[in-house]
Order: sequence, then C-alpha cells, then structure tokens
Amino acid sequence: MAVGELDGRPIVVSGSSDSTVRVWDLATGTPIGGPLTGHSDWVRSVAVGELDGRPIVVSGSDDNTVRVWDLATGAPSGGPLTGHSDWVYAVAVGELDGRPIVVSGSGDDTVRVWDLATGTPIGGPFTGHTGRVRSVAVGELDGRPIVVSGSDDSTVRVWDLATGAPAGGPFTGHTGWVYAVAVGELDGRPIVVSGSSDSTVRVWDLATGTPIGGPFTGHGGVVNAVAVGELDGRPIVVSGSDDNTVRVTNLATGSPAGGPGWTGMGPDGPPNRIDLAAPALGIAYVKPRRMVIASDLGIVSIRLPGLSRFRRPILETAETRLRATGSESE
Repeated sequence: MAVGELDGRPIVVSGSSDSTVRVWDLATGTPIGGPLTGHSDWVRSVAVGELDGRPIVVSGSDDNTVRVWDLATGAPSGGPLTGHSDWVYAVAVGELDGRPIVVSGSGDDTVRVWDLATGTPIGGPFTGHTGRVRSVAVGELDGRPIVVSGSDDSTVRVWDLATGAPAGGPFTGHTGWVYAVAVGELDGRPIVVSGSSDSTVRVWDLATGTPIGGPFTGHGGVVNAVAVGELDGRPIVVSGSDDNTVRVTNLATGSPAGGPGWTGMGPDGPPNRIDLAAPALGIAYVKPRRMVIASDLGIVSIRLPGLSRFRRPILETAETRLRATGSESE
C-alpha cells in the first residue's frame, strides 16, 4: 500500500493477490478508474512517485518483475523491468544524480536499482544479503543517497545508491526476518527503524549502525510494517503486526505515544494500541495526524489522537484484500 496525490486529492494505491493494482480516493473510498493489469501474479509492493512531472505508480510482483504505471490514466509506462530471478517483495522510489530511480528488493537476495524513465538497470545487483530481501527504503547519509534493506537473514543493510557498495557492515540484533524498514530522523541524526518476525521494532543510528536503545516490545506477532512520523511535536513510530494490532510509540523514549485526548483504541489495551480484526499489513502516516492502515479486510483511514473506536474500513471489497510485502509465511 502507498499513499499519494492525484489532481490535488489524496489517493491510496493497493496491490493484490489478484495480480492487479488499484487506485482509490482516500476521502470517499471509491475506486479511481479500473484495475491496473499486466502482472501475472501476486502484487506484493507498490510505491508512488513522479516521472516527467506526472504521477506514477511502481509495483513489484511474484512474476519477478517491476512495472511502472501512469497514475492518471492507468496505462503502463513502458514495459516490465526484468532482471530479478525471484519474487519482488519491495519497491521504493528515489532520485540519483537528478534522475528518478526505482529500488527493488527480491527473493533472489538482491537489491536492484532502475532508471525510472528508461526501465534499464543502473549498475549490477547489490549483493550481500543471504536471505530474501523483504523491504527497502531510500534516504540520505552525509549528503549522499543511500538504500536501506531488510532481509530474511535477520539483518538490515545500508548501501551507497550511486556505487552499490555497502555503507558499513550489516545491522545485527533482530532474531527473525526483517519485514519492514523506514528512514527518519531523531535529534538531528538520521535513523533507521525496522520491524521483524521476532515481534520487535528496533531503531538504529544510520551513520554507525548501532542500536539506539533497546528493542520496542509489545507486539505478539510478526511486525509487517513500520512508518515514522510526528505527533504533537514528538517523533513517533507506527508499527503494524500479525497480532491484529497497530502500535504508536515515542521514537525517542520507546514508550507508548498516547497522551491527552487518547482514550484507548482497544477494549482492554493501552491507549497507543489499535485493535484490528485482521493482521496489519501496511501503514502510511500522513501529516499531521492521519494514519492509513491496510489489512486483509480492507483499508482504513483514521485521525489521531482521541479516536475511541476503530472505524469501519473505507475500502472493503474483495479486490482490496491485499497483502503487504512479505506478509505471508513465504
């Protein structure tokens, strides 16, 4: 799942096991156009970007390809991007030397970078992981663009986007597969947040690779998704898990981020926990207080804080029973 904008209105993009990509009006929950077809297998990841001034969608699939779509028309923007030899679990959009690029992570244990305009690979695959690459994010370190990746080898790695060389050694500490990574900032220094099948969320110093504090605990299942944001001037991490919950945590302290106006979203749980009827598979935090959550039952948009009950999903059709990157046992 990804959140973006089309013609001034907020939209949600979803990928599904029915091999399609769909675009939805976030305000009304209605589809915008028909499904984007072309993949021949499960669509596990989507991202939103821009090419030549027009909005685009990038998708990664179990058919081992990455595809690019014109967000306004739904038409493919060129042919499929081929090169991976296994499922594409993750995609992200960024920029390198002024040109837009796509980063993809695959079950072939590699990260690849593509020229978004031409669909051609930029350099060779980034190798070093010894397990499936389930998550990727693009960021910056000391003024240079970097890629962060999370893998089934239980590590997080950082790569120089321009050269493909590792920027330091692997970040070690998780004891399970790393399903999700996000890039953010804490007290002026760049950080990485990761979520794992060991049920924890970890925060890392992007420059040194050292953990910042201990793991964030509380989830009782795989952490499928993480997002970094700000609430009332405080940095937060939002995490979604197979335990059917979403948690909001103070990034600086690791404590629950609930405060005045929070009334407890679960019937018996802490005020920073949102109870769902299904695993949380994808999360987007939209400033200033909007959160979009994807699960097997649909997609919901909520406003924080002060919501006492989880709303009915705004998208609740068979086509929206999507799976986020690496959300199944495979």
